[in-house]
Amino acid sequence: MTNQSTTSFFTYRIQIAGLSATLFDLSSGDDTPDDDSTRSAENVLLSLASLKTVDDLIISLDVLGVPGPLTLYAPFLDKIGEGAQFAVFRGSLLDGSTNCEFETMVEAVAVKLPLFAIPAERRLDLTSAKSRRQVHDIYLEIMALRHPALRNHRNIVDLIGWGIDHDWHETPLLVLELAIGDLCSVLAKPDSQITNEITHQLSIDIGQGLDAIHEVGIVHGDLKPSNVLVFTNPSNSVPFIAKLGDFGLSTGEVNSSADSSVVISGMSEDWCAPEIVLGATIHSSELIKADNFSYGLVLLSANCLGGRPPKCKDLDKVIEIVESHHTVSKTLSDLLSKGLPLLLQSDSTKRVRSVRTIMNDDSEPSRAWSVQLSSFPKLLSTNDDQETRRVRSCFIHSAKT
Repeated sequence: MTNQSTTSFFTYRIQIAGLSATLFDLSSGDDTPDDDSTRSAENVLLSLASLKTVDDLIISLDVLGVPGPLTLYAPFLDKIGEGAQFAVFRGSLLDGSTNCEFETMVEAVAVKLPLFAIPAERRLDLTSAKSRRQVHDIYLEIMALRHPALRNHRNIVDLIGWGIDHDWHETPLLVLELAIGDLCSVLAKPDSQITNEITHQLSIDIGQGLDAIHEVGIVHGDLKPSNVLVFTNPSNSVPFIAKLGDFGLSTGEVNSSADSSVVISGMSEDWCAPEIVLGATIHSSELIKADNFSYGLVLLSANCLGGRPPKCKDLDKVIEIVESHHTVSKTLSDLLSKGLPLLLQSDSTKRVRSVRTIMNDDSEPSRAWSVQLSSFPKLLSTNDDQETRRVRSCFIHSAKT
């Protein structure tokens, strides 16, 4: 989330009902569920079109295994960001168990509250036209963050659980891990001690997270430093971790349209691929390439421009900026000069599809990052494998309904 008033969003979010009226297929692989699991999924998991009340949403949260309702300290007064669809507040997760005489704070968290336009005298209606954008975005984020390949990923923000804003409307909210800030704000701090080594490691993080969401059929759609969250890490050699959240759409949504294509507009041109700036019709397979172009701009910005947007996207001029930047180490300069041409091609067909290895090399920061990764818990346990099959069966069945 960002606190900039110019936060943009895809035109297709307004017209989302025309793209898909079913739950998005976020699964990977070609496994086909058996009839029993399909029937079971049919009985418990609601499609996007079926979400009409808060109770419907809570049922799906329970089916997807999201903990809740969590006990939070209210009211939420410390706003740390706001976008087109959500406001984010700093909150406190409380221990509200019956074993405790008093509720005690467990940890500081980020509370993500949908900006529903609700008349004061009415209950929250998830079927209203004004609510569908928020419903789409919150459901996509829930399903993405609970996907077995993403929910324990080192570079994807952790969904802690859900709660209810106990006002008249009983608005549902998401509880996420709390970052120290977004990449833009972290780099812009006057007392920031962010070194070349740190921006190098954060660059690897972003590429890892971007590939992870792409592999399960999710497009970020608005990748820029203000949408990358930074967390502290208890390691002297890798002191920070970058994570992604706020995903734009699933490729399954676009594939469900008549010609598997979409026109994307309304985004900030500073971070967009050329085809998006020109308003071209983009096939679902090219949305990932557009994300990867934005990743190239983020690499340039984070390592050379202090988080500011590049003034130009011409590849030759970008390389000149990298090679002439006096604060960038020779190792990092060489890595960027080699990697950026794989991302910042004006012709999307010439861009690479996978970006996770672009910023990896045999330098000390990269080796330290790899050591950290090897000590990170496995993404999938045996129990998670079973849930992968269960969730996949829900996604596949709902996509067919």
